[in-house]
Amino acid sequence: MRRLSAEGAAIILYSTDYDELIGCCDRVMVLYDGAVVTTLAGPEITEHALVGSALNIAPGTGSATREAGAAPVAAR
Repeated sequence: MRRLSAEGAAIILYSTDYDELIGCCDRVMVLYDGAVVTTLAGPEITEHALVGSALNIAPGTGSATREAGAAPVAAR
């Protein structure tokens, strides 16, 4: 995968294995309730950030970032 990426190929990897995501990805988009809730890149891709995002918890607050079932916000 690294060789293909270095050659300019885009690779989409679906995984629930945090170690795999941390080790293989340059950027991770986390989905919750059918919408992207966060995008992590480089050193932001940590187990803590992935778990919090997957559980829809805003960093440092313990509160949901978006109500389940609410309309997703479009990324710009």
